[in-house]
Amino acid sequence: MKIYKCLSLVFLFCNIAAADNRQCDLSVSSVTLLDPDSTKSILGDDIKVLRSPDALYTQFYNKTGKEMLTAMFVSENNPTSFREMRVAKLDKKFLLNRKVLKNISKFTTGNGIYLGITEEQLVSQIGGPSEKIPDGEILRLKYQSHKQACILPSYVHGKYSYTAIYSFEYGKLSEMRLSLKHPAIDPD
Repeated sequence: MKIYKCLSLVFLFCNIAAADNRQCDLSVSSVTLLDPDSTKSILGDDIKVLRSPDALYTQFYNKTGKEMLTAMFVSENNPTSFREMRVAKLDKKFLLNRKVLKNISKFTTGNGIYLGITEEQLVSQIGGPSEKIPDGEILRLKYQSHKQACILPSYVHGKYSYTAIYSFEYGKLSEMRLSLKHPAIDPD
């Protein structure tokens, strides 16, 4: 019994140490949250601003037309800086008039995550989540900086909270959301 407790403590310590070195996933296909320079270099200057009741956003397809990147702007005054990005599979019947990024075949995060991978592949790539949320056929893995699932770079550390939600449908990654929230701007 004493050996088991000791191994459990060693395992817990190793998981905490691993989380301390893991970088939060802040980019999709080299477009980085809160980084206007990366936005311009990948998406160009001609970014179409769309409006919904609760957000300003833009959308892009990958070159196959099977994935869509939706990016939410920080503000109307800053249409090249994003606070949240969402990548999801796209049903061809919902194709809209959006710009196609011809050089991107698969939207991939900075940590190498892309739609279609398994939960095991995700966890082996970025470690365990802060929380697992089952919802019928969908399983969501949630990573949060304030729960020490990952660390933020210095330009956002202490100013923003980070959340990434990876949704699996029938065992495959079908959607991912990466977001940074500022407590004064984005209250929960």
